[in-house]
Amino acid sequence: MWKKKEIDYNNKVVSLDIEATGYGRLTDVIQFSMINENRKSLFNIYTRPKKFTEKFLKKQLKRTSKLNRITFDKIKDRPPLYNYRESIQKYLNSADIIIGFAIKNDIQWLNQNKIFIEEGKKIIDVQLLFKIYMYVQKEQSDWYKLLTLEKCAEYCNYEPQKKARRFHNSLGDAEATMFCYEYLQCHYINLDVGITDSKGNQLFTKKDVDQNLSTLKRQSALLKDFSCIQAD
Repeated sequence: MWKKKEIDYNNKVVSLDIEATGYGRLTDVIQFSMINENRKSLFNIYTRPKKFTEKFLKKQLKRTSKLNRITFDKIKDRPPLYNYRESIQKYLNSADIIIGFAIKNDIQWLNQNKIFIEEGKKIIDVQLLFKIYMYVQKEQSDWYKLLTLEKCAEYCNYEPQKKARRFHNSLGDAEATMFCYEYLQCHYINLDVGITDSKGNQLFTKKDVDQNLSTLKRQSALLKDFSCIQAD
């Protein structure tokens, strides 16, 4: 008798990423990906938001597809992310650590689809983590300037041309984010500076950085001599 395969929702670290119809209030998810620390793809789905008219959605995708190559034809018959909320929620609830790049945006889109990260869950924004160390090393003097995933990946010697996927594909971005996270972790860098709350708001402020500058400088000096993880 056929037996349904049991899904193991337990993962130490999950990296997630979303491609959306833009930024702001009138946007929604068109691709969602999640991988674990072993690079196993837990989710990689294209989705069609149902709250938009076809005309409005096509207008949005005409603009964003220049970057992510996700066209209306690719998603027109897909269900919305909301339909997957139960399974996604189980992965998020079971993970020890959730990471993303500019993860506040991703969390907002998840919340729109009734998917929530529970209070107290360890969430690390790799963009914030990278920004703090660039700031500490004086390679980034403007605290409020946002650094891109491409910039972070380049700094960490991640080579997407050797991978099957490129940037602005949510699966490729989830993989790049995981690589950068592990790269920074490799020499026991204090990853807690990248922690956020359940909504993706940073907890480690500029004031915190300035007060702990000497300690962070000693740690960030290690970033210039990473050799323990190499791109495949």
